[in-house]
Amino acid sequence: VASGRVWDIVRMAGILNEIPATTNLEIHVVARGELAVCATYAMLYSPAVRKADFSSPPISHRNGSTMLHVMKLMDIPHATGLAAAMGNRTVNLTVPEAKDWAWTESLTRLANQGKIVIKSGSGNAQ
Repeated sequence: VASGRVWDIVRMAGILNEIPATTNLEIHVVARGELAVCATYAMLYSPAVRKADFSSPPISHRNGSTMLHVMKLMDIPHATGLAAAMGNRTVNLTVPEAKDWAWTESLTRLANQGKIVIKSGSGNAQ
């Protein structure tokens, strides 16, 4: 199911790029929970998505959003960091524990591309 949702998001971004009225507009994805994970993976396949706001994504595939064999390569924080850095995008995360996403922030800083803005559940920027 999650893989199908990823494909749906990728295709929607592609379709928006094909419609004359929406071509060249910045595509911004907003998602919560497990759907935020699907949107993260869609960003890896769709360069049209330039910005994302995710709230309360699970910290690991062990806690939700089942995708076959992904854990052999990476987990959700890794995919989120890659999605931001690969396309030089901005990803805003609102999560319960900012420290769980430190790797994500480090990746974009080391790659010197993309931007991760992490806010803890209390609304304090980290």
